[in-house]
Amino acid sequence: MKDMSSQRRALSAARQARAEMLLEISAGRLTPVEFVDMARDASWVALRRESLREVIVSAPTLGARRWREIRDRMLGVLGVEASDKDLTVGWLLDPRAGGRRYLVFIDAMRTREPPWPGFPWEPRPGACGVQRTDAAGSGPSGGVG
Repeated sequence: MKDMSSQRRALSAARQARAEMLLEISAGRLTPVEFVDMARDASWVALRRESLREVIVSAPTLGARRWREIRDRMLGVLGVEASDKDLTVGWLLDPRAGGRRYLVFIDAMRTREPPWPGFPWEPRPGACGVQRTDAAGSGPSGGVG
């Protein structure tokens, strides 16, 4: 029978590394994007087993609702179906995807704000086509021509 102690130590070290990095995210010292970027390095390969859901939900400013938005946007753009358990950091960084999953993830992480209040039903402020006039009402330059 083989001695499994070295494999057990490696597994324990990998679990500890993932847990420590999740704590860094929950403390606000590390962002989910930084976590994924660290996992790209060979020395942090253990981070690739972590679920994307866990990474996102660990962030103090994000949560389960934001995770669902990110997941739905990613899968919609990629045109794939996957369960939460299949969406790991390793899946995101899989070289067979050619970086597409990573780019879609980065895009999905961006918060989107409307370009102006009331968008898209209200016209852009100042774009009504109405030109302001001076007090005399004789045009934009003022005075009578």
